[in-house]
Amino acid sequence: MSRPLILAAVVCLMRSATAQTPWPVTQYNPQAAPDDVVLPMPCGGAMTFRRVNVPAANALDDRRVQIGSPDGRYSYAENTRITYVGGGFQDPKQKSQRYYLIGKYEVTQLQFSALADTCPAVSETGRQPKVSVTWSEAVAFTARYSGWLVKNAAAKLPVEEGSAGFVRLPTEAEWEFAARGGIAVADSVFEEPTYPMPEGLRRHAWYGSSESANHELNAIGLLKPNPLGLHDVLGNVAEFVLDPFQLNKLSRQHGQSGGYLAKGGDYESAPADIRSAYRLEFNPVDKTGERRSSTIGLLVVLVPAALPSTQRLQSVKTLWSDLPKSAA
Repeated sequence: MSRPLILAAVVCLMRSATAQTPWPVTQYNPQAAPDDVVLPMPCGGAMTFRRVNVPAANALDDRRVQIGSPDGRYSYAENTRITYVGGGFQDPKQKSQRYYLIGKYEVTQLQFSALADTCPAVSETGRQPKVSVTWSEAVAFTARYSGWLVKNAAAKLPVEEGSAGFVRLPTEAEWEFAARGGIAVADSVFEEPTYPMPEGLRRHAWYGSSESANHELNAIGLLKPNPLGLHDVLGNVAEFVLDPFQLNKLSRQHGQSGGYLAKGGDYESAPADIRSAYRLEFNPVDKTGERRSSTIGLLVVLVPAALPSTQRLQSVKTLWSDLPKSAA
């Protein structure tokens, strides 16, 4: 056997051996809850998700929500606007409800590295969110993880009409709906700057103050969750979403799409910038080339295709024909 083949075989054996050692639960779910959804990863790893329920009687139902903020200081980017969110997976126990899955924690350094060519060593540093990634690297991570799940853990993936779900970055609407607490909070509470924090901001979010993060990155899951059980959705690191950044024009998005969009604030943010409506434009390049940020990471969702089957296509056509001829 040639030297390159021998080296490849050794690397393969090392990866296989590492994969047989499950990660400690503290690496992927330090504050476990009974209704968590835990999916495997390469190298003996795992990622934890939470359900985000959305009332829906059929495939064309969605929920009208108000996102953004009425605060005039940020209206150019964050003024309140109406949008819609839907859940792709049918709840088998409650036909009037659909859902999508969202990461319970920010993607960690260990989880990000588990999809590389060699398995990473488990360490306490690995519990910190993965930062300094480009938007395209974040998207590539979701694609690699989706492919790995289909090949290695298809039986554990939620399925919609025979089609397995896949991992991607959330849309801004999906992110903000979950960050605010979804249907777990009243509509009036949903529109507040943050979800309810009776213990105070510093018990829920890492921000740039000596009483909080002290300008340092922190491990996942050390603080209290939001009403949907999500940790660090505000603060610690901002998180890329699928949508590009757009300015606000009264109560709609401006027509120009700019750089990439990150949500949630980070460990350098002032307390006032830890809010659900916070929107940060990330310019993907600077004078040195492709740009990275030590305060931006990623959170992922798991969803199905909108048209997962020919049966769904026919169903949607029928539902569409029954819609009112003009929107209310």
